[in-house]
Parts: sequence; structure tokens; C-alpha cells
Amino acid sequence: MSTYSIELSRLLLASCSQIEIVGKTISSIVGKKVENIRGIMMTLTKSDPSLIHAKVTIPRYSLESEPWKAWANTKTPVWWKAYNSTKHDEENALKKATLRNCIDAIAALLLITLVLGHHRRIDAFKPNTSLFYPPEDFASLDMMPDGGITDIKYGRPKKPGA
Repeated sequence: MSTYSIELSRLLLASCSQIEIVGKTISSIVGKKVENIRGIMMTLTKSDPSLIHAKVTIPRYSLESEPWKAWANTKTPVWWKAYNSTKHDEENALKKATLRNCIDAIAALLLITLVLGHHRRIDAFKPNTSLFYPPEDFASLDMMPDGGITDIKYGRPKKPGA
């Protein structure tokens, strides 16, 4: 999972840039103006606390990701730090654009996009994902016999302790 490359760097930059846009959009919907990931964290941990413990699975490769888990301790996720290093072209930043960081960033983007769907009251996610599976409390999956996803329907994440 420590493999790194220019292509992974591009993937990390693209997915994290979109996470920032979606996070700011959600913050705006809930009435908060935020400037950075810290502001997004402060807003989303209050409006959508289940995001912190949401686990995305990648059954094809027996992988899991809890991309927002660091927020439980008000820390910045490792993959976000890697994004910032890559974005600002720090020395040796390419080595931080690892496969693990890309998987976590894409999983984070899936989850935060589902949260945006909840706030916008959109009932389905298109195009469907066939690699990353969101947790069941975030979305219901209509499956094909071969295990492929035909539709992702939003489900409201449960509040912790509910």
C-alpha cells in the first residue's frame, strides 16, 4: 500500500480537491461558511457525526477504509496531509501520494458525496460504484447476481447512540 506514482498523485489531488468543494457545499447548506478542512471538520462532525466512524469496504480486494476516523480525535486525516504536501509540492511529496492515501481519499469522497445527497434530498447516486461499497446505514445497494451494484439509494446515516 506504500506504492506511489505520478498517477496516484494526480488521483489524490483530484479526489481531495473535490472533497474540499463538497465539504464547503455541505457547510453552506447547514448555514456555515468555512475556509478549510478544519472548518469542514467542525461543521460535519456536528451535522453528520456518523461520518467519523463510517467504513467503506472494497470486497474485491478485502480492503476497508475509515477515512474520517482521525476526526474522532479532531486530527487531520493522514491522506489529507499527503494531499497538502502534494498540492504545495513539498520535497519528497510524491512519496506521500501512496495507494493507501488514494484509497482513503476516494473512500472519503464517496462518503462525503453521500452526505451531500442527504442534505440535498437526492435519492440516488449515479454513476454507480462497483469497487467501493458504502456502509449500509449510509446507502442501500441494489445488487446484481454477480455482486455488481445497479443502484445506490441514500439512507440517512444513524446518529451515534440511536
